Amino acid sequence: ERQRQREAAEAERQRQAAEADRQQQAAEAERRRRAEEDARIAREEHERAAQDAIDAAGQEYEAGRYDSAIARLERFSPPHADVAGALVELRAAVAERLSEAEAAARAEREEAARRQAEEQRLREEEARRQEDEQRAARAARAAALADTSRELASAGQYPQALATLTEATRLDPANAALQELTRQIRDAKTSHEAAERRARELAAKITDAESRLGAGDLGKARKSAEAAAQIDAQAAGAILGRIGEAEARAAQDKAEQQKAAEAARQAREREQKVTALLTKARKAKKPVDALGFLEEAQRLDPQRPELAAQIAQRQAEVAHPTPAAAARPLVGTGVPERKTGRPLSPALLAGGGVAVLLLVVGIWYALRDPTPTPDPKDPGVVTVDPRRTDPVGPTTPDTPPVVAASSVTFNTQPWTRVTLTPVAGGAPATCETPCQLQLAPGDYQMAFENGGLSQPLAERLAVPAGQPVDVRRTMPGFDVDRAVASIVGR
Repeated sequence: ERQRQREAAEAERQRQAAEADRQQQAAEAERRRRAEEDARIAREEHERAAQDAIDAAGQEYEAGRYDSAIARLERFSPPHADVAGALVELRAAVAERLSEAEAAARAEREEAARRQAEEQRLREEEARRQEDEQRAARAARAAALADTSRELASAGQYPQALATLTEATRLDPANAALQELTRQIRDAKTSHEAAERRARELAAKITDAESRLGAGDLGKARKSAEAAAQIDAQAAGAILGRIGEAEARAAQDKAEQQKAAEAARQAREREQKVTALLTKARKAKKPVDALGFLEEAQRLDPQRPELAAQIAQRQAEVAHPTPAAAARPLVGTGVPERKTGRPLSPALLAGGGVAVLLLVVGIWYALRDPTPTPDPKDPGVVTVDPRRTDPVGPTTPDTPPVVAASSVTFNTQPWTRVTLTPVAGGAPATCETPCQLQLAPGDYQMAFENGGLSQPLAERLAVPAGQPVDVRRTMPGFDVDRAVASIVGR
């Protein structure tokens, strides 16, 4: 069975191969037929094209376009026998006609040459006259353009001035004055561009310095301002002055802060020493020792109110020791034994009563409140005994309370001059930003201006009591190009 299947498959393969060969032969025959048909059509088209070229060359020959007729036949491709024969005939006819025309033209040329020589002489004379007139007109036009270029250069329009001079030089290229003027205007243009570039750099540096100054970065602000001063010291003088003022204020604030910190440190040390001395005074067993500690504490802190009272109390104890103090045993001594069973005498009791009375009177005198003594130089100032602990003020009972001023900080872009006028009336306060003012609480009318660098600005400001206020503004209408133009114009 497998053998039969292989034979059938082989037979089918051979049949398909024979069918493919037959189809290939048919296709090849069809291709040859089409190629022969295409060749026939091409020959017919070639014949028609050759005849058309011959006819067109004949028409151009009749119209006198000999070269065109010959060129048409020479360009015909692929070559054709009829076209080649027509080309030979056409060349012969053209040669004959050209020889005839050459003889006639020779006579005409001789006559024309004579007339042309005469006309040439007349034209040369006329050309010389016109050239002289044109040269004079060009020189006059070049002079007028030179004057125009000078005016344009004076107005700062250097590109237009140079373009005008280029036209003038074209009209009068041998004029050395025009070349010199061109060099001068080019130098002026270079100088003007350099000035504008410096002005832009100056404005950028000043703006950066203003921004740094407004932000409180004095180091970078000075660096930008000094760079601006290298470009134009006069223009950068104002910002350098404000930076110097800000640096002086910063240095003063730093010095005050250091001074305050040193004072606080000394006060802490003094407080610690006084507290230690007070502790020693409380622990001292002898009034004399306690009095010494208290006097040392008062020397360190004379303004401490309770020290005077304690010193007075200790002085009274030293001057008039109490029975309890007298009965307090001294360190290193014994206490005599009192005999019992014997009553005290009336004289001894009377002496003890007098001693107690004297002690009470001494304590009252040391601790009593002294009467304030008016100062003869200023009746409103009262001299108070340092031992007094209650505050004593001026005799005027209706002294108004002190109102805390507020710190108001101003920062603007660009810099401005700030004027603050109290709404309720009073003297106005002014400063240049960045700056800080101490203002009483209330309503103020603010006005900002900077000499035309930007539009002025007016606002109202309410200042609270004892609270800092930060005012930051960006001025309307600030134009860097206009600022540069104002600096260049100056």
